[in-house]
Amino acid sequence: MKIIISKYALLVLCFLLSSAGAHAQEASDMAETEILNWLEDLYEHGAQVVEDSVLLNEETMRILNDEDYRAIIYPEVYTWQTTMEFMQRQELKKAFWFMLNLYMTSDENKELVVKSILTYDALFNMNQVMEATYKTYGILDPAIGEIVDGVSHVTAPHVLEQKLLALKEIVAYIDKYGDSGEPE
Repeated sequence: MKIIISKYALLVLCFLLSSAGAHAQEASDMAETEILNWLEDLYEHGAQVVEDSVLLNEETMRILNDEDYRAIIYPEVYTWQTTMEFMQRQELKKAFWFMLNLYMTSDENKELVVKSILTYDALFNMNQVMEATYKTYGILDPAIGEIVDGVSHVTAPHVLEQKLLALKEIVAYIDKYGDSGEPE
């Protein structure tokens, strides 16, 4: 998978890594590995088709197997408070999932979501991140459907359509006003 990151984001990451330089080289290597894993997760899709198999990542498996965790990811009401908590813990993909859902609730939220995502677009390729977010959390969203005997069944196609339309609109805003793309 090719990860596109802006020069500014690379500088921020380098600064974070160099600040760990006061510690032993081992700590620095560990921090670098953690950051790279975090970045890879941000762009990773929850499910991928490889030849004749579907591969599920750790996050998707956790959602499938942990009912309490599933309730956190798919609450009855998405809130900015929880979104901010995810952001503070650097659980950005979850925060972006909440933003996608908040986007659909009001014009005020649409504006806040777009401005927030455009801010992150200076650091990451948000088109790719939003696609990965949807393909991680949207595929198991109980508002859209259910999984019975390992087979996904869409029970609310109108909700699926609404969320896909919201994603498409957000991506259009990123394309029009964003900073991401191929590095210079």
